[in-house]
Amino acid sequence: MACGGGLISRGLDAGRAAAIEFQFARAACDEMYSVIVTAGLQLSAQSHQMLASLCQCTREMQPLTHEDLVHVDLRIYTVPASSSLGPGLWLLSPEAA
Repeated sequence: MACGGGLISRGLDAGRAAAIEFQFARAACDEMYSVIVTAGLQLSAQSHQMLASLCQCTREMQPLTHEDLVHVDLRIYTVPASSSLGPGLWLLSPEAA
């Protein structure tokens, strides 16, 4: 990953969602948030809240070291055009720690 992250695993979960597990240096959380949004994923309100909180907390915790890692488990779902959410790819439930 361009921000110094590393892919841990990828695949499909039981619900046929793309499952991507990765980690990155916490100091790069603003960049990673930008990359996720720029990639075209439509984030749920909860996903935005979690990532924004992580970035805000990180800015307040300076200085950070490269050993401070964030572990993310993404589940990406395709949503049919007939859905009330609208068509596209949706990141509905990240787990950021």
